[in-house]
Amino acid sequence: MAQDALELDITATTTMNEILQICPGTTLVPGDNEAIILTNSMEVRCGQYGNFEDNCIVSGGTSHFIIAGESANVNFYGISFREASNSSIRALADPDSSVKFQDCEFYGNEGDDGSAAVDVRSQLDGARAVS
Repeated sequence: MAQDALELDITATTTMNEILQICPGTTLVPGDNEAIILTNSMEVRCGQYGNFEDNCIVSGGTSHFIIAGESANVNFYGISFREASNSSIRALADPDSSVKFQDCEFYGNEGDDGSAAVDVRSQLDGARAVS
């Protein structure tokens, strides 16, 4: 049974090798100019095992997640990223950072510079690569 969409009213900041586990069947709906900010090493997963079949959706808003900080290594498992009005994931961390997507989907996201999935910028020099 799917849960109702949850409105995200605050910007959540996570640190220190945490796991953000989204309950199966949940749709998170960030507001405009709101996003979940991830710093340091972090894992975001759908349900206990990060299975796409568990139906975890992040939908709407400007962006879904912002990756920031020094050595921010973030892994996403089993998430569907939908309908962001800008890039779904904005990676603004330092050059030693990394992001990994496993069993994820990007659908219907838009970006001003053509980056609908992930927008990558170096925190140090503003250099930009879009993938």
